[in-house]
Amino acid sequence: YALYKKMTQAAILIQSKFRSYYEQKKFQQSRRAAVLIQKYYRSYKKCGKRRQARRTAVIVQQKL
Repeated sequence: YALYKKMTQAAILIQSKFRSYYEQKKFQQSRRAAVLIQKYYRSYKKCGKRRQARRTAVIVQQKL
């Protein structure tokens, strides 16, 4: 009975550690995805500002 109880506790501990590891891995993956999305969005936003500045410069040059 004592051996069975120890094996059960070991199995519970292993499952708990695995679930914790898996959740941490999922969290890190979602965090990396969020960082990547932010990076692309900032790049897109920056590119949009450049285009707008170019358009403004072209309009000013045309009027002069």
